[in-house]
Amino acid sequence: METPQNDLLTGLPSSRLIPTCFENLASEQEQFGLLLLDVDGLSYFNHHYGFQEADEKLKQLANVICRVIPEDAKVFRSGGDEFVVFLRRQQMAEVISIAREVWNKIRQEFSSVPSVERFYLLPDKSFLKIQASFTVSCGIAFYPAHGTNLGALYQAAEKAMWRDGKHLHGSVLALAEFENNY
Repeated sequence: METPQNDLLTGLPSSRLIPTCFENLASEQEQFGLLLLDVDGLSYFNHHYGFQEADEKLKQLANVICRVIPEDAKVFRSGGDEFVVFLRRQQMAEVISIAREVWNKIRQEFSSVPSVERFYLLPDKSFLKIQASFTVSCGIAFYPAHGTNLGALYQAAEKAMWRDGKHLHGSVLALAEFENNY
């Protein structure tokens, strides 16, 4: 059975192509960066505005990412609310700068999206209600420093988005920064 080469919603390359892309980059024996972009609170957005509107936002998000990243970068929609970007032959500072540029552009372009109420269950069983904006978190990891296989590299980028068991919503953090500062 033939599988689609592109994600049906965003038109980005299919997540099934991520392992092949990783292997091709790793075979070049040069450092590259992996950005893991996660849409914060997409499920809240879905419930509040509906899946059709959320799908439109994911398409817009894919377009913003593609406009900002370098031409030779590879971007994939890896899951419902996650995107993976491979940045080849880039130094750590350059990758972090690109990630911040992507994050800032997303913030600018989605600043007019009305915030959504989010509720958090506190340890005392009460709820904390906050207004949440449409934001993206970005974790960064580098091959081979943070992993020599796709699973390890992905896990390292994911780890960069978390601190003390809490997701760092609306942030950009490289694993190296995470390990050095926390």
